[in-house]
Amino acid sequence: MRRTIVVILIVIGLGACSERKVYPLSIEKDKMVLILSDVYISEQTITKFDVSERDSMFDMFKSQMAEIHGVSAFDIQKNILELQQHPVLFKELNELSYEYMQEKSKELEKSKKE
Repeated sequence: MRRTIVVILIVIGLGACSERKVYPLSIEKDKMVLILSDVYISEQTITKFDVSERDSMFDMFKSQMAEIHGVSAFDIQKNILELQQHPVLFKELNELSYEYMQEKSKELEKSKKE
């Protein structure tokens, strides 16, 4: 009887240690791609401001992003920090964000020509 219990506990323990592919973010993937796009655009925009104003400008942009995407600024920051702990996911979302911005840029160029 003890052997059976020990074997069951070992099997459960090994199963619990297996790597699970869980999406670690609280913001959906598609929404996070859009948020990252906005973050990159904001970062480029604030470089035009004086160094002393950049932090407050980025905070303002982050608040606007939160409102636009229906999440809190805290959640945006928390998810960005979480992405730093998951480089493979960060790379994937980064690439999707880049593709999204490229697509939007092409659409903008096309609409300017019309």
